[in-house]
Amino acid sequence: MLVDLLERLTTHLVHAPHSTLSVGDRWQTALAEHARMLEAIRTRDEPMARTLAGDHMNTAREIRLTLLREAATR
Repeated sequence: MLVDLLERLTTHLVHAPHSTLSVGDRWQTALAEHARMLEAIRTRDEPMARTLAGDHMNTAREIRLTLLREAATR
């Protein structure tokens, strides 16, 4: 299942080859988000970990959609 998922993801990333980490200060922001998620996991704060992970993924999705829109207009 993971191999199939990765193959499909690779197909879609061809249309927006730039990483979401290449946008603005996303690299540093993502590292900080990961640190907060790890701390929530370490302290077994499941609701906080869940919220942080959801926020992180929503931000990444929005950035990815922006990259796809920009690639489509070129």
